[in-house]
Order: sequence, then C-alpha cells, then structure tokens
Amino acid sequence: MNTTQPNQIVTALAAAVMMLSAGAWGQCEEGWDDRFRPGFGVQGGRTLLATGPELGPLLSNRLFVGGHMLAGGEDVGGVVEWTGSAWVSAGLPLEGSPHDQNRNMVREMCAGDLGDGPRIFAGGWDIFGQNMREPLAQWDGQTWHGMIDPWEFEGLVSSIAIHDDGSGPALYAAGTFHLWEGDTFDIARWRDGQWEAVGSPNFRGDYFRIFSLIEYDDGTGPALYAGGFFNQIGGVEAMAVAKWDGEHWTQVGEGLRHYEDEPAHISSLASMVIQGQPRLYARGMIEGSGDNDFSSDWAVWDGIEWRDGLADFPFKPYDWKHIETENGPVFLVSGHNGGGGPVRVAISYGDRWSILPGDFDGGISALGMSSVDGSESVYVVGSKGSFSHIDDLPSDGFARFGCERCPADFDADGDADSSDVAAFLNLWLLGDIATDINRDGSVDTRDVGEFLNLWNAGC
Repeated sequence: MNTTQPNQIVTALAAAVMMLSAGAWGQCEEGWDDRFRPGFGVQGGRTLLATGPELGPLLSNRLFVGGHMLAGGEDVGGVVEWTGSAWVSAGLPLEGSPHDQNRNMVREMCAGDLGDGPRIFAGGWDIFGQNMREPLAQWDGQTWHGMIDPWEFEGLVSSIAIHDDGSGPALYAAGTFHLWEGDTFDIARWRDGQWEAVGSPNFRGDYFRIFSLIEYDDGTGPALYAGGFFNQIGGVEAMAVAKWDGEHWTQVGEGLRHYEDEPAHISSLASMVIQGQPRLYARGMIEGSGDNDFSSDWAVWDGIEWRDGLADFPFKPYDWKHIETENGPVFLVSGHNGGGGPVRVAISYGDRWSILPGDFDGGISALGMSSVDGSESVYVVGSKGSFSHIDDLPSDGFARFGCERCPADFDADGDADSSDVAAFLNLWLLGDIATDINRDGSVDTRDVGEFLNLWNAGC
C-alpha cells in the first residue's frame, strides 16, 4: 500500500475537478500501448475472450485472458480481466504454478446464453472441482459452476464452441468423455444442464483426436465443423475435417491428408469472408487433398474443393481470429513475416491485409478486439516466456494496438471527468503499478502531480 499521506493530494485533486473544462478528443493516432511493461503485463495467457453487448449487465463488453497467469507479479488463476486500467482476477484459482504450461490451465473460452442466462465457459485441463480434475466450468459473472456430473472426462478439453443446430443453442466440447454406463464420446454438447453425445459413441477410426471446433456458414446456413487427427467420426469416414448438420457427420470435400493415406493433423480451423465469399481455413500437418498436393500446411475450403491456402495471407499465420463487429467482419492473424523472421500481426476487413507496425520478439498465443480502453483496439496475448518487446517497446506478454489512450481518461469510459480522478486515486492509494504515470518504476506523489497535469489539460 502507498504510505504517502493522501490528504493534500485529495485536496489538490478535488480543486482540479472544479477547474476542469470539457475538452474535445483529438485526432486519433494509432500505435502500441506503452503501459504493459514488466510488472504490468500478464504472463501465461493462452486464450482471449472479448464479450459483446448482448450478454447483459454483468458480462457485456468485457475483456478476459485465459490460461494460468501472473498479472502484476501475482498468481491470478485461470481467468483474469483487463478493465482498461487494471488487471482483476475472475476468481478461478488453479493448482500448481503459472510456470507449468502443461496442466492446470484454461485453454479456450467462449460466451453466450444457452437459455438460463449469459455465461462465460472455460475449458482446459484440471481447472475446477473439489479435486481440481474437472476440465470445464461456467461463470455467471459472480460464481463459477461445474459442468461434469454424471460424466467423466479423460485428459483435457481441447476445444469448445457455442452452436445452434436447429434444436436450440448448446455448448459443444471436444475431448474424451466417458458416461458412467461405459459409452465413450469425443464430442459432447451441454444443453438444459445435461450432457449428450454428438453422433454415435464408440465409432472411431485408427486415429482420433479433435483439436478445433468452430461454427461456419458456407452460404447454406451455420454448421459446426470439427478439425483434428481422425479418419472416422460418428461411424462416418472423414479425413481430418468434418461437418455436423444437426443429425449426421459428413466429410468436407475429399478431406485433408498428411502422409499417403494418413489423415492430416489439423490443429486449428478459422472462417473468413474474402471479397464477400465465405472461406474455411485449416492449419496443421497437411500435404494435400485427394489427388491434389499442397506446398504448405495451410488449406482453404471454398465450398467446392480444398486448395493450398497460404497465398491468401500476408505471411505464414500461426494464430488467427474472426471477429464480428458493428462495421462487419474483421480478421486478425499473427505469424512470421518471412522464413523464421520476427512475429508480426495483420488485420483485414475482407478486402486486403494491413500489417501492423512493430516486430514481436516472441510467439503469440491469442488475438482479439475490444473497446474496453475507450476505442476499438487490437489485443495480443502471449504464453509464458513469449514476447517481452515490440521493437524497443517493453510489452510483457500482453499488447494493445489502437488509438493512443488519453491519460486523463483513466477509467477508459471515453470522457475525462471526475470519475477518472476517483479511479486513479483509489488505485494510487493501494500502490498499484497502473498509477506509475511517469514510468519511473515507483508509485509516489510525483505520479499524482503528473496525472493532475495531464487530467487538467483534458483530452
């Protein structure tokens, strides 16, 4: 806690509130945020979830990072929120250490309303329950709840997605599920507080593991797609990618192969719209489809056939994100801009790619967009020990690209007013590193003076 006597500071800030004249926002200048230096970033992030305005008063328009993380040097568990000015744990404590990136971690998150109110869903490995062995949990904005009984899980949940196949919205999860009666399923769905199989149980080929689930609309209506390492799913032959129409699984085109007749090993699926045309992309260990050989590990399904998909991107993408915004779809990718070169981020609105300035010195695990900092911005997360700089700018495992944030708007609500003074003072009294305005590494009265000057000048 800050030990400085606050009386004079409070008086000065109160006087400044009375003096503030409303100022207009200046012209937006975009760049990377300089706040996420060591001690104020987040380490150990695996996934990123930005909620929209449809989730009610508790969960709308918020930004969460999932993994097993350190934020501000403290273990914040499996989910932490960035509020625009501070890191706040969402209250999902995990066993083990954030330094262990193999177990006890959230791997994926999604949000939606399945009929019983808005929820955030988290899936991973050993993240919940009395013995911390449950791989799924749901949060209503106040309390985390389990999602297991009467099912058992083997290992981790590798992917989750919300999809409505015509019978109502449900949460779909990929992993290995065992019903107490003995049946085994690799994809199950949660609806009305119950788990049920997706397709027939125990119909597995020589290879079976699902790594990615997404909802994709090829122009005939939304459907659920699964990607992984399999040659059968639900008793149907399917090489690496399959489509669920609400009743049956079908192979997508001629499927994707790796070595001879072995299925491809798909680690990730993504949907995009290119010049008004929907596309489904797959990344993994891919050599081709049918009689067609590919020269890269990226494939695209155009509704007719699979083809090599690398030419559709500005560089080799290793993480991608499709985001629906008020202004239409946005697509983000990260990867190497050249053979093994620095890591870059690019954005597209469906017509062309724009590479954001700056080189990351390490890998990126998740991308997203949110307006929690007052304007729509791109957010980037890295796993433990990933990136620490963007060019020469310190950025400790978390980064934001967008309009330069007005320092006077401390609570990031779009206005520089007395609420910013209260927000700043509350954190300053706690010695929070977010109030180190002059970036000298310590929280003291000089930061109050610096903030007061910036705030009095307005935005």
